[in-house]
Amino acid sequence: MKLLKHQKSSNNRLPKRGCDYVVILYPVFKEDDKKSMKNFTILTTPRTGSTWLGTLLDSHPDIKVYGELFLPYDVPEKYEDLRQHDPDKLFRFKKEEKGIRPWITWKYLDHVFSYHPDQVGSFKLMAWPLIKNFEILFYLKGHKIPVIYLKRNLTDRVLSYAIAQQRKDFHSLNGQSNDERITLDLDFVKRFARRQRLLDRMLSVLLPFIGKQVLTIDYDALEENTGKELYKIYDFLGVSAVPGDSPIEKSVSVPYKNVVENYDDVMKIINH
Repeated sequence: MKLLKHQKSSNNRLPKRGCDYVVILYPVFKEDDKKSMKNFTILTTPRTGSTWLGTLLDSHPDIKVYGELFLPYDVPEKYEDLRQHDPDKLFRFKKEEKGIRPWITWKYLDHVFSYHPDQVGSFKLMAWPLIKNFEILFYLKGHKIPVIYLKRNLTDRVLSYAIAQQRKDFHSLNGQSNDERITLDLDFVKRFARRQRLLDRMLSVLLPFIGKQVLTIDYDALEENTGKELYKIYDFLGVSAVPGDSPIEKSVSVPYKNVVENYDDVMKIINH
């Protein structure tokens, strides 16, 4: 695959969110490039921008990114358009296919990665389902599935999730940000922050087990220079680089301290 160069952008239209660079557009594939294409997964925790990243990568003509397939429920109706090309989630798959763990999980992952056989397949994997379904880890390791580990600082994750949970609105589609002020539930903030610290510690142990097939992407870097970070991902996956596009916008478009009424109290809890 031909190496791509970065080029200064004259506008910010592609991708939509903060990019000082875009990647030069090349023909998507030569025939010998297809041999290096790799199925992958996006490993993350809540409120790291994983849905945004997933839709950016899904806009690539040779990549198909599914949602959180290991959740025990279907997506809310208002987000169904984002998941219309997904395979059935694991809980539905197990109703049709009989088996026990770990074999039923491995059979499901085979199904997921072959669901669109002409494209690179991927899905979003949250830390807790990975820990709960530990056999996923052995599948990723054994099949050498590349893992994009998307991380974000604890403070922003907690603030973002607490706001979304209280508003019952987790994704902003087509520029519908909500910057109205809100008072957060301090007990919820405390519980959620504690759980996220635990997940971070567990991931710090699990990620080295996966080994060299992990690419770490930081949310702040992705937002600040989207094109450059996408290029790193395309290069990691062995696919040609194209500009990404996404219908997802930030749920809150201003600093959190301008939205959260009890911001100081929330920060005391998070930093405790």
